Amino acid sequence: MSVHRESVALGVVIPAAGRGTRSGESCPKSYRRIGGDSALNRVIRLYRSWNKECPIVIVHHADHAALLEASIYRGANVYTAVGGVERQESILRGLRFLSRMERSPSHVFIHCAARPFTTVRLLDSLLESLIQYPTMGVSPAIPVVDTLKRIDSNGFISTTVPRDGIFRGQTPQGFDLKTILELHEQAAIMGKLFTDDSCLFEDAGLPVRVVRGDLQNMKLTYYADLEEADRFLRGYRSPGMEFDVGVDHGCVTHEFAPGEEIPPLL
Repeated sequence: MSVHRESVALGVVIPAAGRGTRSGESCPKSYRRIGGDSALNRVIRLYRSWNKECPIVIVHHADHAALLEASIYRGANVYTAVGGVERQESILRGLRFLSRMERSPSHVFIHCAARPFTTVRLLDSLLESLIQYPTMGVSPAIPVVDTLKRIDSNGFISTTVPRDGIFRGQTPQGFDLKTILELHEQAAIMGKLFTDDSCLFEDAGLPVRVVRGDLQNMKLTYYADLEEADRFLRGYRSPGMEFDVGVDHGCVTHEFAPGEEIPPLL
């Protein structure tokens, strides 16, 4: 971990409770094997290469416990919790888990399991923001470069949306743990649903800083995203690598043996 400050004790919640139906595959995208490893385990390995001590809570679907264990190397300070029907409910359960730990962290990163290519540099940038502005949220985002069109109910363009100041949000997003937990609890009581966690800060009138995101930090949503991940990994393939770095359109089916070495991050 290249940034270290005692003022921020960090925990991580990784929502992985979805079924991944938009990818058109039967295996949830979090457990999809990419370059010899599951997308979820790549996220875990990223955090362990960056911070060996922070607690990581993986929130999974109730039906996927065995699949989860076969897809990750658990290691120390990696915990699991069963998620809810909606992503927001799963996040809430993960936050509750962190808050009830004997040494509960002060802040949390919420990192979608379907973003396996986040960089240490981005994590450093997010952490620096929390250190400087510990009561604010922080989210990576990248500017929209495409022309945006609003389409009417008949499938015709109704207007062109100005893209000035329009960004695409990414995860991980960082927050004060107590604050984001309270906001999630309130949203659950009121039945409010949001598309990401920074929306809860926005709804409460609380500030969320933006740090520049990374095009590499792609989200695996559709089948085409899996193919893009394949191309991305092939771009980093070294001559003589012994394992196939292509996308395996099936789930990881073996468990890690005790003492089994994890291959380095690509």
